[in-house]
Amino acid sequence: MRFRAHVAVCCALAIATIGARAQSESLDAELPDSDCAYLPTAERLSPGRAFLYSAAVPGAGQLYSGRSRGYAYLAGEAVLGVAYLLSRSDAKDVEQAYIDAVRAGVSFDGVGDFDEWNQEDFEHATDYDNWHNTYTDDNGQPIDRVGAFYWKDVEDFRTQDPRDPAQGDIPDSAARLVSKELRTDSNAAFKRTRGILGAMIFNHLVSAIDARVSARSRNADMSDGGLSLRAEPVGSDGSVAVLWGHGF
Repeated sequence: MRFRAHVAVCCALAIATIGARAQSESLDAELPDSDCAYLPTAERLSPGRAFLYSAAVPGAGQLYSGRSRGYAYLAGEAVLGVAYLLSRSDAKDVEQAYIDAVRAGVSFDGVGDFDEWNQEDFEHATDYDNWHNTYTDDNGQPIDRVGAFYWKDVEDFRTQDPRDPAQGDIPDSAARLVSKELRTDSNAAFKRTRGILGAMIFNHLVSAIDARVSARSRNADMSDGGLSLRAEPVGSDGSVAVLWGHGF
C-alpha cells in the first residue's frame, strides 16, 4: 500500500513538472529557481520593450504593463504638446512682428536692401538708431551687407554720430524702442518654448524608466501569484505529502 502511494506521488510530481515545463515553454518564459513547479498564468512582460514603448510615447509602456497610470503620462504629453505648438507659434508671430517693425521703421541713406540682412542684423537694428556703431563700423563706413540705415522717425540720425560728444545727446527713436520691446518678447517666448520642450523630454524619460520598473514589478507579481506543487516529507518513515500552493 505504501509502495503504491509512493508511486502515485512520483507520478503526480512527474506529471505536474512536465506540465509546468510545457506551459513555461509555450509562454517563452523561464521558471523561477525553486523546488516548486510553477504554473504561470500569464505571459511575462519585457521590461526593455516597455521602456522603448514609453520612450516613444509616454504612457504606452505602462499600459503594456497593465498600469492605468499610463493614461496620466499620455495626458501630460498631450497637454505639453499642445502648449509647445502654441508657444512656438506665438514666438514666431512676435519675432515676425519685430522684424516687420524694423522694416517699417528703418530707411537707408543711399543703397540698401533688407533682403541682404540676416537675423542678427534685424536684432542689431533694434539696439542702434543708425549704422554708427562698432558692429557696422568699417573705417567710418557701414559694411556693404547692412548699408547706411537709420530710423525714419528721426531723420537726423542718418548724419548724427552718437560717438561724437560735440553733437550732444541724441534722443532715442520711439519706433526703435517699440521694435526692441517686441524683440524682448520674442526671446522670452522662445525661451518659454524651449522650457516646454524640455518638460516633454523629461516626461518621455521618466515615463520610460517607470515603464521598465512597472514591467519588472508585474513579472514579480505574476511569479509570486502562480500555482505551485511541491512534495514535503511528513515523517521519519519516508512518507511524502503533496501540497498545492498559490502565491499572494
